[in-house]
Amino acid sequence: IQDKDLKRSIKLLFYKVAPKTITLSLEEKDMIALDYEFICSIMGMGDTNKLSNFIRVHDIHFDRLVAPKESDAELYKYVVENCYFKITTENQQTIYGNEWDVQPITLILNGNSKVKTYLLEHINTLIPSMVETATQEDPTAITYLVNDSKINRDILYVYLKKQQRKIDACEVTIPESAKLAYETNIIAATWKNVAEYFKLNKSREPILTFIKMNMGELTQQTCMTQNI
Repeated sequence: IQDKDLKRSIKLLFYKVAPKTITLSLEEKDMIALDYEFICSIMGMGDTNKLSNFIRVHDIHFDRLVAPKESDAELYKYVVENCYFKITTENQQTIYGNEWDVQPITLILNGNSKVKTYLLEHINTLIPSMVETATQEDPTAITYLVNDSKINRDILYVYLKKQQRKIDACEVTIPESAKLAYETNIIAATWKNVAEYFKLNKSREPILTFIKMNMGELTQQTCMTQNI
């Protein structure tokens, strides 16, 4: 925060002023949201409850969190668990660590329920922010994504296309997702899954493309069957 008067006013809060009695303009809120480190720096002047109430009362969502130190660990926990952060790659990397760059949706689904709800409500904003290395989602996460009709199909296509793990066709529960699932090659290459496709979608082009992409693996299965 560059505004010295604003900084001084916020510091006074922790001596004698209740959070709800401070009035902030939108510009001032934005300035505070940009400077989570400043909020952490004044922990010694008050307690976590006052800071937490200040953030809650003014509904401040921080642009960039920083990894917690011992002195502000309790505040960090409050901010994260109550979703007072903006959805950015940097914030998710701070919250989830290095695994975020590998399997972000898996981490969300297995994490705090309130944070999970917040992030999944904004999934069309979240997915485009994923880094290129996010290719190792668990099958449960892939299943969730392909069956969530709220996700923009164009955004989802790009994300699913780079996933390296597979699911079975029986995991696709909404017919309109079948074409997408086979086109992005997230379905395990088995003749059973080829047959399952026609229960979900009558268009022939996606399944022919799928067979061509996986011809080697499917042919190998045919040869193994003939040798039994």
